[in-house]
Order: sequence, then C-alpha cells, then structure tokens
Amino acid sequence: MNLKKLAVFGMAMTVGLTSLVGCGSKQEGSEAAAQTEGSTGSKQEIKMWSKASGTDPALDAIITAFNESQDKYTVKYEGYGDNYANVVNMALTSGDAPDIFELGGNFSVPTLIEQKLIAPVGDVITEDMKADIFEPVFNQIELYGDMYSIPTRVTAFRLLYNKDLFEAAGLNPEAPPTTLEEMREMAKIITEKGEGKSYGFGLYLGAGNIWERVLDPMTVAANVAGEYGFDFTTGQFDITKQQRLLEFYVDLAKDGSLFPGYETLAVDPMRSNFAQGNVGMYIDGNWTSGLYSTQIKTDINWGTAAIPVFADETYTKGLGFAGVDFAVASSSKNQEGAKEFLRFLLQNSEIAQQFKAEPKTYLPANDVAALPVEEAGLQGLEYNFKLDDIAPLPMTIQDNIAVEGDNRNKVFTNLFLKIVTGENVDLTKELETLTQRYNDALAKALEAGTVKESDIKIEGFKLEER
Repeated sequence: MNLKKLAVFGMAMTVGLTSLVGCGSKQEGSEAAAQTEGSTGSKQEIKMWSKASGTDPALDAIITAFNESQDKYTVKYEGYGDNYANVVNMALTSGDAPDIFELGGNFSVPTLIEQKLIAPVGDVITEDMKADIFEPVFNQIELYGDMYSIPTRVTAFRLLYNKDLFEAAGLNPEAPPTTLEEMREMAKIITEKGEGKSYGFGLYLGAGNIWERVLDPMTVAANVAGEYGFDFTTGQFDITKQQRLLEFYVDLAKDGSLFPGYETLAVDPMRSNFAQGNVGMYIDGNWTSGLYSTQIKTDINWGTAAIPVFADETYTKGLGFAGVDFAVASSSKNQEGAKEFLRFLLQNSEIAQQFKAEPKTYLPANDVAALPVEEAGLQGLEYNFKLDDIAPLPMTIQDNIAVEGDNRNKVFTNLFLKIVTGENVDLTKELETLTQRYNDALAKALEAGTVKESDIKIEGFKLEER
C-alpha cells in the first residue's frame, strides 16, 4: 500500500487570489451564485468551504456556470479566512461538515482517511484529464491506492523584488540576488538608501507557517534536505540542517534590514507594504502575479526570481506543491454532486480567464502564453510559472505525525526573537532537542501504521532527481 502524502500549503483560492478582505470572518460567494441558488429551490445544495479570506470572482463565475448548466445541484461557496482550520475541524467532528472543503497544512490527510472523514475521489479525474495535469503532482495526492483530493493549481515560492528600489539604490534592477550573501548585501544597501522609508527585506512572523515559506524552500532548493530537514535516505528528521538558514535571518535582523514590525506582521500587511514600495524583497507564492494586478493596487515595477541559496551551494529546483486541493467529506449526502462539480471545475477553467486570475499552471486553458498579460498588467509571470523549475517532494512527513509540544515553526520564531533581542541561546542544542521530538513522533506514527517506512526511506534518493 503506497502512501504518498498530499503536500499542500493551500494559501489562496482555487483560481483566484488571496484577498485582503476581512480575514477571520466568513465570506460568502458572489451575488450571482446566491441568486442561482435562490431561484432553484428544488436543487440539492452542495456546500463548499475554503480558507480564502474573501470572495473570488473567477471561482464565483465557475460556480454560477455549473449551477446554470444542470438542474440537479447548486453549489454554495463560503470562505472563512484565518479561522478556517478551526471551523472545519469542528464541523468534521460534529458531523456537520461541508460537502467540499479545501485542505491545507493544518490537516493530516492520512488521519482524515483513517477516521473515514473524507471520501476517495479518484474517479473525478479521467485519463484524458490526467494528460493536462503536471505529472509530479500525482506523487503528492495518491494515498492508499486512490486519490482523496483534487488539485486545482501547482504552487511554489519565489523571491519578489522591487525593481524601482533596486534602481534607486544603485543596483541592477534586472539582476536580483542569486545567493543569500548577495541578498543580504543588497538588503543593506536598499535599507541605507531608503532612509527609514523603505527596507531591504520583508519577514512576516505573524504568519504561522512563515518558516515553511522562507526557509524550507531554500533547504530543498540547495539539496540540503527536505522540509523540516527531513532526510529521505535515512528516513529521519535532522532539523539542525536548517540552523544556518535561521542564523541568516537573524543576521538580516541585526543588520537592520528587516521591515519594522516583522515580529507580528502577517502576510497581507506584508503584501500591502510591498505594493506601496516600502519593501525591497520578500518571499511569497507564485500566485501573487495575479494578486498584484487584480486585488492589490500598486504602481511599482517588480519582478520575481528563484529563491537564493548560499554561495557554496548549488540551486537545484524549487519546492512545488499540489495546491489548492479540495476534498469531499465522507458525511456528504451529495458526494456524486460534489464530484460532478469538481470535474466541472477542472474542465472549465477557461470561464475564469475573463477575470484574468493567475494561471492554474498545469491546465492548457490557463497557459501563460494565452493570458492577456499586457492588458491585465500581470508582472512576474514568465518566471513565476516555470514548471521545469518546480519539483514536489514525495511526502510531507511533518503533516503526518503528532509532535508533542510546540511545532517547528513556533520554536523557530521563538528562538529567532530571543537571539535578536540579545538572549543567550544554545541554538544547536535547541535544534537537536527539536529534532528528537520530531523523530519520536515519527516513530510513533510508524508503529501505528499511519506512516510506512517504505514511503519515507528511499534508497539512493536525491532531491535534484525527484
């Protein structure tokens, strides 16, 4: 039985973009979709939930088209923002789950399967449809011989940089940093030239998964290890492999190069400040090409680049994810209708094109070359969606285990802040202890059978050949 864990960050909506509207509160879908539901009282309602913090006109258009295409089902969409994971977990345990819901890093898919909370959906994607999907994605969504989610976009993380600030600082706006040493030096220069108005780098510790965004991709890109320092050849965690990167960010803070307020800054305020020209560089998802043209007003000239690695390392490939992904709840009384909509969603993405959302990279209908780039004002597309520079890992181990105590992200943030404020910390010892906690949790998962050794220990595994 082959267990390949679904690796999702799922930080934006299906074909849309992370909105800056009211995080943490429920946001219902478009008025058009609601009218469709109201006018067809005899239809079976399919509830669809997402963690997006606002509505998405592109997704709403697909929902409306589906609702009008047949007379049996009507989809009602709701987004819940920052409180999404809690809402879904409560709904799952109370038996009041939606028919379709977005997965993310706060959910262990094997656990959901073991508890019979989600249904297999392998019959949604036909063989013809598979031909249009980025093949490595299937390494991440096949579990126990079936699929339990539907991938709607391939995502990755990139370095975003403000070309205007580069030029103002005397840097080449067409030459972003390729090494972390260069990035640190450029951040210093931009901060100095900014004279308190602009800063070299943006770190947003208010995001709970910040280190999965700004540290794990570097670990993988440099072929140091997998996420959280996981070694697929030994089948063990070694989080000490990420100490050098954590210390790098400490150095950025000590240089004074970080945008102020980074201790509590969330991702949406970070994006807003980047759009206003206050930040020279920061790391974000490839979907932001659409975000800065349709959701956040900006007049800056910006570009994207590969996330840098240290000068003594060699960049291999960017860390890719199969996201956003939607699952069908086992408790759904409309499973067939839910599957029918998901199939419609994958086959009719061209409906969303009129809203100029960012491409769902594996679908021909959303090919970058087919987008009206100049009309939409989309920047960063050419590099942001390079598929040959994206490679998903076979498994995200940390999402399949139950670690006692604070997780890696919280520990790293606490250690980072302690060191920056001058507290004496034995970082190596702290990371060794953290590594042990993760390996202890992994051992328990192996014993329980929720993780199989054959799926985490791969003889001869090399990241650049994944």
